[in-house]
Amino acid sequence: MKFQVIDCVGCGEAVPYGRLSCPACGALLASVAGVSRTPEQTAASRWPPMATTEATTEALPGSAEALPAEPALSGAETLSREPETASPPPAPRPDVERRPDPLAGAYRPPVATLAGAGAATATWMRQVTTRTVERARSGQGPADGADAAVSPDAVDSVDRALDVAGGFVTVGAAIAILGFLLPWARFVTGSAGGGGYFGSWGLASPTHLIVLAGLLAILAVGVVRTRVPAWLASGALATSLGGLVVGLTWPYLVGSGVGMGVTFAALGGVAMVIGGIAGAWATRRAGPARTT
Repeated sequence: MKFQVIDCVGCGEAVPYGRLSCPACGALLASVAGVSRTPEQTAASRWPPMATTEATTEALPGSAEALPAEPALSGAETLSREPETASPPPAPRPDVERRPDPLAGAYRPPVATLAGAGAATATWMRQVTTRTVERARSGQGPADGADAAVSPDAVDSVDRALDVAGGFVTVGAAIAILGFLLPWARFVTGSAGGGGYFGSWGLASPTHLIVLAGLLAILAVGVVRTRVPAWLASGALATSLGGLVVGLTWPYLVGSGVGMGVTFAALGGVAMVIGGIAGAWATRRAGPARTT
């Protein structure tokens, strides 16, 4: 029986066919022998079949075609080369103390300072509004930033309130004066007892003349512009005189035989009381310097 051998590509020794390495030098070998079978084409292919040879020998890594090894460095060259130094890692950042976020719906303790916040705010706004109104009427500008922040509508609202209150007082005084000139009842308290028109009208009693004089003064102050303070004309005086007129007419209203003059005088007195109360409220915000 004849054995097939191949030559080692490293040392040239004869190596039996089928070994993977040379026993003499240890070089790796690869050998392929025989006839390869051409695969049958079962379907139409776009590429032509590749040509094959009967024997193909490929050199594995480590053979004569292997790449040359990198030359080793000597000890002196190794020491002369500077070692590669890696960049130091970044310093750790100090932990910043962070407060945890409050949970939604968590309980919060009550704050005692918020108890009087509403009253303090209302008092401050009342003072600022009063100063602003007084300066606006006198033609001066705002004193500070707090006064300047108040809207000009505050001045207009106070003026409108005073005008409405003055209108109630003036109309009420005119109606009450008309009521004193009309018949009150068949018998007027304090009258001389004479019959006829002059014995039954509102001025049949001499004391009613004083009330009529006060009503005329209130009417004059409401019609003609004067220097009388608004808190006096449209406030205190109107409320007092209106209440007096209502008190004079009350006994006649609950009795029998009421004349038209009593009804007119009572309505005028009620209108004066309403206007006087509204005027007193408005003059508190407009300041005492407001005149009619």
